[in-house]
Amino acid sequence: MKITLSREPLASGLWIAAFVLFALALGAFLLVPTPSVASAMASEKQNKDQVQKAADEANKQISVMQASIGKRDWKIDPAKIIPAAMSQVSKSASNSGITMESFRPGRNQNLSYITIVPITITASGKYPQIVTFINDLEGLQKVNISSVQISESGQSKDQVMASITAVAYTTYIAPGGTNGPN
Repeated sequence: MKITLSREPLASGLWIAAFVLFALALGAFLLVPTPSVASAMASEKQNKDQVQKAADEANKQISVMQASIGKRDWKIDPAKIIPAAMSQVSKSASNSGITMESFRPGRNQNLSYITIVPITITASGKYPQIVTFINDLEGLQKVNISSVQISESGQSKDQVMASITAVAYTTYIAPGGTNGPN
């Protein structure tokens, strides 16, 4: 009796292919470099440099903003701006011969480096007196007019009503490191 072993070429080819794939995977695992301490430190230094660069840029922008505000900055606690501004606006109204109908502060807008205090002023008087009042306010430099609306008063023909929107700025930083409550 004669026994012959048959070798199927497909089965042999699969074993060879599997062995080659295993050898490639093992080689890739062993040859791919793992991050070294030096590259991790270089990456950390690069991240620190990027953060420092961003912080420097932010500080530069803050300095530019503060310089542009300059004389318009109250440099006092935001809670003290409203009484001080009201006093100045009332004095200007009296000097101009107009009637200040209302003085309404809005909600403070706290940014990380500045507090903006919105104010709405309503005044009535003759048109030339209102213009004088507005010019006086602009001369104060601490009350910054952003818009003016003038309409007929209804009280008499020569009377007008002015609605003035203004803002006050402060770069005051409270002892706790913030620029005050909202």
